[in-house]
Amino acid sequence: MMSRFILCFCVALLQLVSEATLSDPIYEGDTWVEKDSPLRIVCKIPMHEPYTLHWTINNEPLDLSLTGEIGYIIEDDFLESESALLSILNVQKTQPLHAGSYRCNEFSSHGHLVLVLSGEVVETGFKYGQSELILNCSLPDDKVSWYHNGTLVVEADNLKLIRENSVHMLKITKPKMAHIGSYTCEGSGKAVADFRVSMEPVVAALPTSFNIVEGENFRLPCVVYGYPTPNIEWRREGEEGQWESLIADGHFMFEPNNEGIANGTLLIEEVKLEDRDNYMCFASNDLGNHNGTTLIRVIDKYAALWPFLGICIEVIVLCAVIFVCEKRRNKKQFDESDNEQNNTKHTGNAKDSEVRNRK
Repeated sequence: MMSRFILCFCVALLQLVSEATLSDPIYEGDTWVEKDSPLRIVCKIPMHEPYTLHWTINNEPLDLSLTGEIGYIIEDDFLESESALLSILNVQKTQPLHAGSYRCNEFSSHGHLVLVLSGEVVETGFKYGQSELILNCSLPDDKVSWYHNGTLVVEADNLKLIRENSVHMLKITKPKMAHIGSYTCEGSGKAVADFRVSMEPVVAALPTSFNIVEGENFRLPCVVYGYPTPNIEWRREGEEGQWESLIADGHFMFEPNNEGIANGTLLIEEVKLEDRDNYMCFASNDLGNHNGTTLIRVIDKYAALWPFLGICIEVIVLCAVIFVCEKRRNKKQFDESDNEQNNTKHTGNAKDSEVRNRK
């Protein structure tokens, strides 16, 4: 009985491990899709396990009852060259009901977000630290529903649904990164008004300075928030305070940061003394730009050796002084000892002479 239990436990454990290894699919496809335009999402799973393919939207099974141009068409294949499963989801004419987060694997921890733009889209945005953002919807309906990235908006402390003078307003207090994306104001009869909320980029504060030893490799990531995804450029302070753009030349190089933004990390190969300078991470998108700066100090690779040599020299000098002093002291003691012996001998001779004279 115990062996059977252990066997079942091991099988379950192996299944959990196999499921965990299947939880990282790679998605390709557009996030913003115009209404009535084609939708195509490509999912690649680096395992050959057919049962792992299972498409969902917002963690719910796809509505396969949809047919015709708005129905889902799924094509599965296996790429032998990459040992990966390939699943392609297609829709000929995208509708608002197709908006949401798609997953091709029920064990996946992330999905592919699709936002459907219907008709004219109102573009708006906010700056980091802005006190509030208000979206105005002028649909004539008495009541409307607001959706954010396909999910119904529910009132909260920082989200208020207000109607004033026949205008439906969504008021967002202290908007943050979580509030960017697509908003839809939907009335009766499926009448909608679409908004796209962006955010001006903001660069997280960089450390004031770095101390780098000459010859070491240095890596400086730049954390940036904003939407659309900001472009990052690295600059160096030149003469007279002018900032000059860095170019990848083998000594200075760039790679994506942890958020996957291109050029988000600065790499300096084998830092040189002349690399000491102020450096800037400059981020920009359609709404504006922001930057962060830091000072890179370069320490001579022999800098740590000089104090050691100084200490050694001090020890040697001290030993020499002690040796000389000891030598002089010993010589003085030796001379004093000789004088005492001579005085004693002289006194002895004088006494002998005095005794002989008495006789």
